[in-house]
Amino acid sequence: MYLIEKEFFTLFTYENINLFLLLCLVLAAAGVLINGISTFFAVNRYLGMHEDKLYY
Repeated sequence: MYLIEKEFFTLFTYENINLFLLLCLVLAAAGVLINGISTFFAVNRYLGMHEDKLYY
């Protein structure tokens, strides 16, 4: 974080640090949401299959 702040010092003002933290939070939440939705569909796909199709 120090190196980024040193290189992009105009990016990290008091107002922008809150926006940056909000952006990080939104990106993390979006990642968790996408991961959850993907897992839900993948698990339900295999749970809905008959046992014969699972083992060829």
